[in-house]
Amino acid sequence: RYHSKRTDKYGFTRSFKVYECEDCSGCPLRSLCTKAKAESNRKIFYNEKWEQQKEYIKEQLSKKETGEIYGKRKIDVEPVFGFL
Repeated sequence: RYHSKRTDKYGFTRSFKVYECEDCSGCPLRSLCTKAKAESNRKIFYNEKWEQQKEYIKEQLSKKETGEIYGKRKIDVEPVFGFL
């Protein structure tokens, strides 16, 4: 539909591609899909950089050696914060 930019409270600006359904007024799944007002359609905000980062992290965490490091972190680091 259009491109959008948002700036958060820290001054970081993010770019989004905004997709919108043409007409979802007669959709039987509307209440499960969106909380938008009856006259509004479902909108999806897509940030390409964010999606790439999520895919990269998912890939890294699925590696065996990364999983072993992450498992050790749970044992070494997190109990300290629990005790505090």
